[in-house]
Amino acid sequence: MSFIDVPASLQIELSNVCNALCPTCQRNTLDWQILKDMKDSNTKLTLENLPVINVPEVANAPNIYVDVDTIKNITQSKLFNDISRVEFVGTIDDPLASPYLLDILETLHSAKPSLKFSLHTNGSLRTTNYFTELAKYFINPGNSVSFSIDGLDDTNHLYRKNCQWHKIIENVQAFIKAGGNATWQYIEFPWNSHQVTQAKQLSEELGFKKFKHRNNIHSQWEDFDNWQWEDFVDLMDADPLYSISKINPTDTVTCNYQKRKQYHISHDSKLWPCCILNSARGNVKISRHFADNWNNRYIDNDWNSLKKHSIDDIVQHEFYKTDLTDSWNSNTHGPNKKDRIINCTMSCSKANTNANQSRVKERIHNV
Repeated sequence: MSFIDVPASLQIELSNVCNALCPTCQRNTLDWQILKDMKDSNTKLTLENLPVINVPEVANAPNIYVDVDTIKNITQSKLFNDISRVEFVGTIDDPLASPYLLDILETLHSAKPSLKFSLHTNGSLRTTNYFTELAKYFINPGNSVSFSIDGLDDTNHLYRKNCQWHKIIENVQAFIKAGGNATWQYIEFPWNSHQVTQAKQLSEELGFKKFKHRNNIHSQWEDFDNWQWEDFVDLMDADPLYSISKINPTDTVTCNYQKRKQYHISHDSKLWPCCILNSARGNVKISRHFADNWNNRYIDNDWNSLKKHSIDDIVQHEFYKTDLTDSWNSNTHGPNKKDRIINCTMSCSKANTNANQSRVKERIHNV
């Protein structure tokens, strides 16, 4: 069975660049030496002084972007005839960090004026003039820019580190004034839970079309006031890879991207079934498990590269035609073509038995 018979949308990670230092993002980690020094000097641990830095693989990587030519090639493909929506998401990037975003939007819009767009951003990059220009691609119904704003002027920066509140609001106002459809996406944490109602009211005053309220899914933030130093420092001595002992390859896989009929394009212009398999490559905690289960499957390691192959040829590759869906029926995680990919089980099977957060917690505390 083919992964997707008739695709409906494309999800694009435009680059590997982001200005924010969100603590739970896979781009980031804690500076363990600073953390130990803080503990040794009895410095109180707060959200304000939490020493978040890029992981070395991110800090030392060159900036990589999906370019306009790659998008032009897609618009000339047979597959593009079926595409009705394109999503620009911040898997490891902020879409506005791409120098090609406006040109890519124009290329796609010119090729298919009926195409719907959605975009997620922290809103703190670029200028008001840029957001005025951006708005013209998000005026029609069904098109929207989601601004990830987790609090107000005194709380948003606690999680969205490096994001300046007043700059975000200026950009929002310029975007909405120019006719752009805006959504405020608000993640509730303990430190901003008292501001949800106020933020929703502000969103209406500013002219946001929607206010989306989400609960935080990262359990370590729920009881911040009672955090112990060992909750962090002990991480230095833990296995840097996720334990896979409790990942059950017999759990049924239900692929959300298959249901959504959506492909994912990574910052290095490769076509993936989902953002999860793309992200697994760069996540320092699980990248080796992914590499062991992926890199040797096919002789051509660039078989899914849009730089080397057309998107029409890639979706006809044996991986998408048979191997991926067949692998979900396998009871073995491994490197063979029809072995199950460990990340499919981790993310798209039984949530309670394959939840990353609980496994890491058990590993650290030896529960």
